[in-house]
Amino acid sequence: MTPERDGAGSCSAVATVVGEAIVDVIRAGGETARRPGGSPLNIAVGLSRLGIPTHLVARIGDDSDGELLRDHLRASSVHLDGVLPAPRTSTAAAMIRVDGSAEYEFDIDWDLPDGLGAAGRLVHFGSISATLDPGAGRVEELVRGRGAEVLASYDPNIRVRLIEDAEATRSRIVRLMALSDVVKLSDEDAEWIFPGSSTEDTLQRILDGGTRFAAITRGAAGAILRTAHARVEIPTLAGEVVDTVGAGDSFMAGLLFVALRSGLPGAADEEALRAMGEFASRCSAVTVSRSGADLPWIADLL
Repeated sequence: MTPERDGAGSCSAVATVVGEAIVDVIRAGGETARRPGGSPLNIAVGLSRLGIPTHLVARIGDDSDGELLRDHLRASSVHLDGVLPAPRTSTAAAMIRVDGSAEYEFDIDWDLPDGLGAAGRLVHFGSISATLDPGAGRVEELVRGRGAEVLASYDPNIRVRLIEDAEATRSRIVRLMALSDVVKLSDEDAEWIFPGSSTEDTLQRILDGGTRFAAITRGAAGAILRTAHARVEIPTLAGEVVDTVGAGDSFMAGLLFVALRSGLPGAADEEALRAMGEFASRCSAVTVSRSGADLPWIADLL
């Protein structure tokens, strides 16, 4: 599968992102808005806006919501030839709480054909598409089949409402983390995957499983980044918070941008980890200052 910039001829991608593209139906303050969303879509947009040529493998319906997603992806220069047809475009109804956080109700199905491959230097996957069958098994096959030179990154971004078998899902997530070079998860995800484990124990378990770089975000408490040789804590930047939709995706896109620019993160020292985390935190701070998952362009960070 050779990436091609939609409507603009051939263009090699550096990153392949695999997973759901959905429309967030955001209800806040008595008003409703429809906005592009889905963690993998957000990360594809985030990487592309930061200047990383990015290829999205997703399912989008031929309907008004689908056109909204395609227009959004085109505007951010994401390659669309990996977008597959769907009976309808999936949605997530997001109710914004008074603290800016969101609670979701989903209408989504997920599948992929056999034989997909990852193009470029990075394949990122996660969220609903990595745990919702039947497509989740094909995502795992794609990651397992990547070339040795391709970096794999994973963000579980767990949606508990869509999980039918918690123990089977936990086992799958642990297996997927072990397949990945980079893992980022929230403190809420960490508690769900490893109930009762401390943040440090969770990070160590992830690294012991074979992951080269692990990060846990903790909302206002900041983030912790770890490799086998270094550890740093990154504070959350102060500023206005409109809502937190897309904040974790923006943080992940920032981490991957630096990883692709500076090389594989497994051997990163404390200084390199701090630079990676601080850039990711700046990306997240821009996103939370805006309504919805509006991730930064590189010009926003200069």
